[in-house]
Amino acid sequence: MHLDLPAWFRSPEPVPQLRELATALLRRRQVELRYVRDRDVGPGGHAPLVRAGAPRMRTVAPLGLVNKGGIWYLVAMAEGRPTVFRAARITSARMTTVPAARPDDFDLAGFWSQWSAEFAGSRPRLAVTVRASPL
Repeated sequence: MHLDLPAWFRSPEPVPQLRELATALLRRRQVELRYVRDRDVGPGGHAPLVRAGAPRMRTVAPLGLVNKGGIWYLVAMAEGRPTVFRAARITSARMTTVPAARPDDFDLAGFWSQWSAEFAGSRPRLAVTVRASPL
């Protein structure tokens, strides 16, 4: 697990699947999960909107859990590469009996540092001019 404490955009949120994810990580087992993608969530970032499709089913190999300012993220091998999932968007998780392969050289803190820098850099930016008076 890796803790990255400064908050980004939100207050802590409920993560009902966290125990199952942590257990699978510790036992090095793959997880079958259902995941609601960004474009399927509503205001506040975690309440699903009415949408055409159901959450996507994925089988992943957990690599680590990261707490970023009260928001939990699962880092897992998915489709051959490390992928980040916001844990609160995982609507169901079931640990399998299949071992989870972990790359020998994987460094969770190093991966998170690089991934979060890229994520922060990808956020939309808006230039503003602020004028203030002494009073």
